[in-house]
Amino acid sequence: MAKGKKTSYYDLNEAFVDPNSNVYSKAIASDLVLWVRMNPTTPQDLGPYTLAPSYNNSPTVSQGHIGVKRYDAVLCNAASSQQAEVTATSGALSFSSTVSGGTPTASSDRPFSISCWAKPTDLSAIQYLCAKEGGGAPASDAEYLLYISTSGEVVFELEDESATDSTEKITTATGVITSQKWYHVACTYDGRGTTDARNGMSIYVNGTKVSVTTGGDGTYVGMQPDHAEPLFMASR
Repeated sequence: MAKGKKTSYYDLNEAFVDPNSNVYSKAIASDLVLWVRMNPTTPQDLGPYTLAPSYNNSPTVSQGHIGVKRYDAVLCNAASSQQAEVTATSGALSFSSTVSGGTPTASSDRPFSISCWAKPTDLSAIQYLCAKEGGGAPASDAEYLLYISTSGEVVFELEDESATDSTEKITTATGVITSQKWYHVACTYDGRGTTDARNGMSIYVNGTKVSVTTGGDGTYVGMQPDHAEPLFMASR
């Protein structure tokens, strides 16, 4: 069994064991791509690639309570194009073995996971947690998306731009998320590709795997990467 040091804080670049004896192994740490801390002046990537995230249009800086601790937080507003973004021209943020702009195959998708802390101020519009943009028009084409619907559903979606924006997605029940409350949201994908991709996708809320319904449009093969396009965080 993998071992790690028990600690009161977590360094995702190293192995550790949390207070519930869950093990974060060195093998998992070696797969880390991006770890962003929303600092007041500029977001910081603490991961191994040391990418250079930035804020757009000066989102509001505040602090949030999670448990008994206070953390820096930023309030992003899609209507004002306020968000954090980061680009990796190396392709580190595109989970595909296909070259940038290439045509995906049934085996080109690669496994990945996303996790974040989020507190939606309201649900009057879709709340994007993250969105990896594709090569088409902004806010229409993407590689992958994680967002909260106006009904409080968490939606995890993959998109194949090479197949007329075909998608595979999973959606939680309504009301899983409510406004003015902090949540830890995570999603995973095992990289299986094709229209079976939905069956390799999962969503976790506050550490618990939640039930989902599956869906999609068109005939998804795999994500079509565009390494020049950014990953938006906390808005789109």
